[in-house]
Amino acid sequence: SQIRRGKTEPELIELIANLRQLMCPYTALNFKEDAHNRKMTLSHYATTLTTSMGLTHILSLSQNESKINLRIARTPTQGPTLTFQVTSVSLMKHV
Repeated sequence: SQIRRGKTEPELIELIANLRQLMCPYTALNFKEDAHNRKMTLSHYATTLTTSMGLTHILSLSQNESKINLRIARTPTQGPTLTFQVTSVSLMKHV
């Protein structure tokens, strides 16, 4: 599942939608996020929400003033969490 955490720019929201389309049929295209869930820590998100959905991995995108971070985590907290800094983005509409 692909989620966003915290406040994000519209481009990041579109990037998440593109990632969901890219990973079809192994992801939920119409997954709805609410503001409460975006404030959770990744480990809390993994243990509470993913066990009921049967998810094995979470891709989490977060943004602050200067950078975008991508975190890939195995759920429910069974492995390492990989963290990457995103330096550039190409959306589907630009290709």
